[in-house]
This record gives sequence, C-alpha cells and structure tokens, in this order.
Amino acid sequence: MSQAQLTGRPLPAAPAGGGGSRVACFDWLRLFAMSGVILMHAASGLLRGARNAGWHGANLLVSLAFTAVPLFFMISGSLLLSSPRTADLKHLWRRRIPRLVLPLLLWSAVTLLLLWRWESLAFGEVLKGFLAIPQTPAYTHLWYLYTLIALYALSPLLYHMVQGMDRAAERYLLGGIAAILGLGMLRMLVPGAAQVWLHLDLFTALRFLDGNLFPFLLGFFLFRREKRFDDRKLIVLALLCLGVITVGTWLRTRQFGEYAPAFQQQNGGWEICLAALLFLLAKQNLRRPPRLGLLRELVRLSMPIYLVHPLVIKGLWRLGLYPRRFLQLLPVCLLILAISWLISKTLASVPGLCRVSAGIPWAEARTSCSWQASFRRLREKLRRE
Repeated sequence: MSQAQLTGRPLPAAPAGGGGSRVACFDWLRLFAMSGVILMHAASGLLRGARNAGWHGANLLVSLAFTAVPLFFMISGSLLLSSPRTADLKHLWRRRIPRLVLPLLLWSAVTLLLLWRWESLAFGEVLKGFLAIPQTPAYTHLWYLYTLIALYALSPLLYHMVQGMDRAAERYLLGGIAAILGLGMLRMLVPGAAQVWLHLDLFTALRFLDGNLFPFLLGFFLFRREKRFDDRKLIVLALLCLGVITVGTWLRTRQFGEYAPAFQQQNGGWEICLAALLFLLAKQNLRRPPRLGLLRELVRLSMPIYLVHPLVIKGLWRLGLYPRRFLQLLPVCLLILAISWLISKTLASVPGLCRVSAGIPWAEARTSCSWQASFRRLREKLRRE
C-alpha cells in the first residue's frame, strides 16, 4: 500500500463563527478525497504495468487523487483550530483522542488477524505485530491515524498559537511554509546534479511531522480568509499543478523504467499546492451540503471506510477482481466503495462496536448512519406517502 492514504474522520458540525456554506463544502471535499484514496490503491497495478494509453489515464487520475491526504489535513486544521473547544484539554483527552485511538487498536488487531490467515504468518510474527502497535502501524494505511493523533495532541498549543498571531506573525509563518514547500517543488524540476544546491538542512529539519503539519495549518488560514480569489485563476493554477505532477511522474517513470511517484508524494509541495487550490475552489463555490442521503452517509462513515477499504482491496485482489485495463478502474473502485460502505454501516449499527470501529458514539450512529436510522427514515417516508 502507498503511504498516501487518508481518513475522513467526521468533524464538528460547525466551527465558532464559521458559516454553514463553508462546512458544507467540506462534505464535498471529504467525498472527493475518500473516492481519491480508493482510486489510488485500485490503480496501483495499472501504474506498475505497461505504459500505454490506459497508463496515462490512470496516471492523470491518480495525480489528482493524491491530494486526498493534504485535503483531509486542511479540513481538520480548519475546524479544530477554529473551535474554542480545542483549548479544552479534558474534552481533547476524554472525547477526541479516544475516538481515534480505539479504532486504531481495533483495526490493527483485525488487520493482523486477517494477514495471519491470508498470508500464513507465523503466530510469533502476529504477536510481534501486536506488541509493536504503539510504535509501528500494523498495516501501511494506518500511518494516518498515528499522525492524526499527534496533530490532535498538539492542537491545543496550535490553537493558542494561531489565535494569538498578529498579521506580521501570520505572514512570517505562511512565508516560511511557502519557502519550504517551494524549494522542494523547485528541486523536483531541476536536473539531478543541480538538486544538491537546493537541499538545505534547515528546511528539511523544519518539515515537522514529515511535512504533514503544513496542510493542517494552511487549512486554518485558508478557511478563515475572507477575500475571494478569482475562480478562473485558481482553475488555471490547479491545471498547471496537475500537469506538472502528471508529466513529471511520466518522465520520472520513463527515466527509471518503473513507476516513480516522486511528484505525487502527498506531503510534497506540488500535491499540497494543488490541494490548497481545490480547497479554495470548494470553499468559494460549494455552498450546499449533499442532499442525497447515501452521500451524507458516506461522509459520516468516511473514517471506517478508510480503515476497512485496504482489506476489501486485498480480499478482492485474492479473488482476481482487480482492474486489468483502464476502463475497468471505475467499476472496481465503485465495488470497493460499496463493500466498504456496507461493512462500515453494519459495524456502526451495533451499540458499543460503533464507537470502537468507527469512532462514532451510538447516540449519533443510531440517528445518522446505522441501519436502524435508515429503516426509521424508510418507515417515515412510507407513512407520509
């Protein structure tokens, strides 16, 4: 599995002082990013195959999909750093952190047990994996929860930092982030021999949390910015970024003779820049939440869908149900999403299990995303008709 994965953990309904239209756009961004991460993994085999027309199509879609992780960090930073409850340490450690830690422990155990069965691992290896959970993800996709927990733990300090900034300090911080990301973007474009001159140890050391702190902070500053940017300029810049990522990936792959996703790194400057442009476009234009009930459910269940979808992929791959051609990619992605949704919804329908598997309290699940809630809505609809 690639490390460019995400979880769409449900966030507070609205930040302090935030408008409903802005939060509505985050639901659309979650849906986009959740779909993107499934596409990334479903297309992994195509990108490691022959470079034909299908390869280029998959490369283009995956280059766009790799914005998933920075987008979710931006959403989290936007809402966490805007909410006064973030400064409440009791709320943090009693409510927010457990909603991440409990699913991490459960899905780490489930993953290890499935790998034990599927890959015939020795019991000693499985036991070693259990003991290593505090230090090492049981499966690659779980890395995101470790980073998210770290950001949540830091969020009270970050909240006081950003809320207390004056304009000069804010410009200094954003300028530093732009310089670090920009230098990395430039280094990707210059010939290999010249890259050494653009490698500054100071900038490398400032990439806190492997660079994932940057989109977390950028999300907050972009979220609260009132000035509207020209949509046409944002679209042109987004297309330029996407073009550089797509063409750069192709050239690197042709150079090395195998798939080389350096331009597609989720913590790299090009993908973060593209994600920021998409974030602004969504914030400015998507002002109504999804109306379709299924889409609202997918948003609410995005965290368990993220956690379960790599296991669904592994199971389908074992059955030979993987895309062999580009035209098969979308149907396979829809199948993965559908199975992941069914599993997640079923888990969210069991009192007690919904909290440890999906990070959702039963009081919320039974009225929003459980089978019980769906049946209740269906009965009400039939009664009205």
